[in-house]
Amino acid sequence: MNKTDKTILDMYRVQLKHYFEKGFGHKSDFSNAIITPILVKTMMDRYFELGGNLDFLDIDIDTYNEFIEEIQAC
Repeated sequence: MNKTDKTILDMYRVQLKHYFEKGFGHKSDFSNAIITPILVKTMMDRYFELGGNLDFLDIDIDTYNEFIEEIQAC
């Protein structure tokens, strides 16, 4: 993985952790955007495409899959 990809993954990781800590419906301290399930899903999808994993969050793949199932209903 090159340095640019690693930096991008690090930025996504920090943002995703922040979003999960703040919770849905709250305003992000980073972007002033309202944190929505669709925002988090979109960021997580891209994070995984770049080779990221769930190691930085206190959730497992089953919890993530439940989250994805809920989001698809939106």
